[in-house]
Amino acid sequence: MSYKNYLPKFHRETLVSDLSAGLTLAFVSIPISMAYALLAGVDPIYGIYTAMLTVIIGSLAASSSLMIVTISDEVALVVASSVGALGGDVTQGLVTLTLLVGLLQFATGQLKMGSLVRFISAEVMSGFIAAVGLSLVISQLAKFTGYKSTVILPYISDSIIQGIDIITHPSLWDLPTFLVGLVTIVVLILFKWSRLKRYGNLLAMVIISAMVALLGLTTVKLTGSIAPISGGLPKPVLPNPMLIPDLILPALAILILTSIQTVGVGSAYPNPDGKRTNRSKNFSAQGLANIGGSIFTALPAGGSFTRTGVNIESGGKTRWSGVFSGIFVIVIFLLIPQMFEKVPMSGLAAILIALGSTIIINEWSNIVLAWKSSNIYRYAMLLTFVVGVGFSIEYAVFAGAILSLLIYAFTTHKDIMLEELVLLDDGRYQERSLPDEFPTNKCTVIEVKGLDYFAVAYLLEEQMPSIENTTCAVIILNLHDRKYLGTNVVVWMNEFARKLHESGNLLMLAEVEDSIKKQLERTGVLEEIGSKNVFMASSIVNDSIREAALSANKWIKANKIQ
Repeated sequence: MSYKNYLPKFHRETLVSDLSAGLTLAFVSIPISMAYALLAGVDPIYGIYTAMLTVIIGSLAASSSLMIVTISDEVALVVASSVGALGGDVTQGLVTLTLLVGLLQFATGQLKMGSLVRFISAEVMSGFIAAVGLSLVISQLAKFTGYKSTVILPYISDSIIQGIDIITHPSLWDLPTFLVGLVTIVVLILFKWSRLKRYGNLLAMVIISAMVALLGLTTVKLTGSIAPISGGLPKPVLPNPMLIPDLILPALAILILTSIQTVGVGSAYPNPDGKRTNRSKNFSAQGLANIGGSIFTALPAGGSFTRTGVNIESGGKTRWSGVFSGIFVIVIFLLIPQMFEKVPMSGLAAILIALGSTIIINEWSNIVLAWKSSNIYRYAMLLTFVVGVGFSIEYAVFAGAILSLLIYAFTTHKDIMLEELVLLDDGRYQERSLPDEFPTNKCTVIEVKGLDYFAVAYLLEEQMPSIENTTCAVIILNLHDRKYLGTNVVVWMNEFARKLHESGNLLMLAEVEDSIKKQLERTGVLEEIGSKNVFMASSIVNDSIREAALSANKWIKANKIQ
C-alpha cells in the first residue's frame, strides 16, 4: 500500500475554507496554548510547541475529522502537580510524561478499549468538571494579582490555601498587574458579545500587550521574563526512563482525562460526511500525536472541546483545517518569535480565570440536576469536587473512576430481582413475587433480572426460595437475551442443580443461547443439569419456556408423590 493511501483526500472546493479556519485557529491557539503551559508550571513556549506537530498528527490520524488534539486545562493541572514535583530538569520530565501518555493512549486504541469510558458516571464528571473550573481560577490568582503567597498546610492543596490568602490580602497585590488582568477580562467580555468573539483571546492579548508597553508598566511581568523566546524549532530532548515510576500515575490520570475528552468531542462534533466516529481510532490518534509531539517538547494532549469548536465555527470543512493550523503556528513562530515575549502574564492568567468561570457556568445545570437526583449521586459528585479542589485534579480522576465503579455496582445490585413467571389463559406470562418456599409437585418459572452483575451469584442464593421441604418440583430459569454467564453464576448453577437433584427436584434452563450452552458444556455444568433439560432460544419469544414447562409437567406427573 502506498503512503498516499494513509493521507486524507484533498478537495479543492474546501481549500479556502480550511485555510481560513486553520489561520484563525492558529492565532486563537497561540495565546491559549501559552496560558495552558503557564498553568502547567512550565515555560509558555512549550504550549506553542504543542500547537504544532501534535495538532498536525492528530488531525491526520483521528477518526473525528474536525477534532483538534492539543493541550487542555485539565491536563495542564495534572502536569503542574507532577512534572514540577520531580525537581531537576523539568523539560526532560515533560518529554518523558508526554511520550508515556502517548504510548498508553496508542495501546488503549489498539486494544479497542474505547468503550470503557462510558463507565464514568455523569454525576462524577460534573463534580470533576466543577473542580477543574474552580482550580483553574484559584491557581491563577497569584499571576493575576502579582502577589505570590507562601502559606502551606499539610495534606491540603497549596493552591487553595494560597488562593484564600491572596483573596484576603488585597493590600499586598501589585496594582498595575491586577489592573492589566482586570482590563483583559473586560475586553474578553466585550468581544464575547461582538462579531469578533472567535478572535477575542488573540485581540485581548494584542490590546493589553500594547497597553503595558505604552504605559511603561515595569512591575507587570511578561512571558519573556520566564525565558527568552528564540526563533527556530525546538531541539529534541531524550526522555529519561528513570522518571517513569514517578510519572506513571500522572500518565494514567491524563489517559483517563483525554479519553473522556475525546469521546465527548467525537459525540459533540460528528463528522460532516456522516461517517461514524471510531473511538478506539481516536485514542490511537491521540497517542501518535503525543509520541510525535514529545519530539517537539510538547505538553500531553487530547481532544479539545474549545479548539474543535473554534475550528468548526471558523469554517473548517475537513481534517486539513487542523493540519493547516499546525503549519501556520510553525510559520508564525519562525518569522516573528519575539512577539510572544511581550504578553503580560496577568493577561494570560485572566484568560484562564475567564475560562474556569465559563466551565463552571456551563456545567451548572448538570450540577443542579445531579444534586437533585439522589443521595448517592449527590455525594459522589461532591466527593469528586472536594478531592479535586482540596487535594489535586490527579487524585480526583482516580477518585471519580473508583466512585463510578462503586455506583455501577451498587445500582446494579439494586436492579437484581427474581420474579415468578405465571402462564395466563391467553398465553401471556405474568410476573409475580416468588414464594418463600418452592411448592411441591409444581413447575416454577423464574425470571432473573440483572444477571450481568458479577456478584449476582450471592444474591441469587439469598433471594431464591427454600427447597428444604420441597420435593418433585421443577425450577425453570429463564436466560432470555443472555450471551454469557459469569464464572460465579456458573458455579452457583452447578451447585443449585446438584442440591435440587439430591432433594428429588429438577433444574431446567430455558431461552438458552448457543454461547451459554457451550459455556456450560465446557465447564461440566451441562452434565449436572442434563442436556435434555436445556431448551434453546428461538426467534419466537418465550417459546422455549412453554416447551420447558410441558417437559417439566411430564416429569412431575411421572415422579409425583401422592
